[in-house]
This record gives sequence, C-alpha cells and structure tokens, in this order.
Amino acid sequence: MWRLRRAAYPNILVDVMSGPDTPLFTLWLGMENWNFLPPTATLLDLSLITRMPPGSVPDAVEEHPDAQVNHPVASPGMPALWFCSPGFYEYHAAYPDDRWELIRGTREGKITRIIERACDLVDRRAAAAGPVAPMIGQTAAAALPPRPAGR
Repeated sequence: MWRLRRAAYPNILVDVMSGPDTPLFTLWLGMENWNFLPPTATLLDLSLITRMPPGSVPDAVEEHPDAQVNHPVASPGMPALWFCSPGFYEYHAAYPDDRWELIRGTREGKITRIIERACDLVDRRAAAAGPVAPMIGQTAAAALPPRPAGR
C-alpha cells in the first residue's frame, strides 16, 4: 500500500504504508531523464532528510555475484539502498542486457507499477516492528552515482 506524498518533476515522493494511516518510510524516485532512463530510487525516513540505512530495511541483501533480482540491495560504497528489479535505473545499469527501452512502453514500465514493485520488495511488516536508526552523515541530498546525460 502506498500514498503519493509529492510529485514535482523530476522528483516523486511516495509514502510506503503499513496500514491506512501509518506510513513507514518514503520512497524517493528521481525521474530526470524519464524518456530515456528509468527512475533512480531509494528509501528515506519520514523526515525526508535521512536515507534509510541498510540494516533498517528488512530483506535488504548485500550485493554478491550470485545475488538474484527483485530485492533491495545494500552495496558497499553506495550511499543508499537500491532496488535490483526491472524498472529501476540501478538495475538496468547493472544488467545492461535487460534493456529499459523494451519495457518502457509496457505495463511493467508504468510509473505506478514501478512504485508498486518497490513497495512489494520491502517487507513492511518487519519494518513496522523495529525502530529505524538514522544513518549519520547521509541525507537525501547526498550524491547518488551519476546518471548519464540524456540522449
């Protein structure tokens, strides 16, 4: 379950809910080059300032060569979690043979489906059970890996 918090190009903020009126955290989507690139995404706490630390997001896994897709990933050296699933920039950068252009115009490439996929990848029941610890020094303004310029 999710609720749109704010949409102002190029950013979309979506509250990920554990119940009708209970947001757990916020999904941030950066849509700078939507016509050519999928959105980049990460999770923020409800203040919209602090990135969610990997240990506070259930089912986040460390990146390793045998990792499967469709889960949040905590990669060493990355400032935040990323989603290893089609429709997210980081996924398509890691798996260049799975081309964004092939899903962009399909149901899987719709922004609502991408939001639903992100919500489905996080175990909200486990997240609701534990407190969220702040990640010192990491804010929403911290730089993500650079995205290539538009074509």
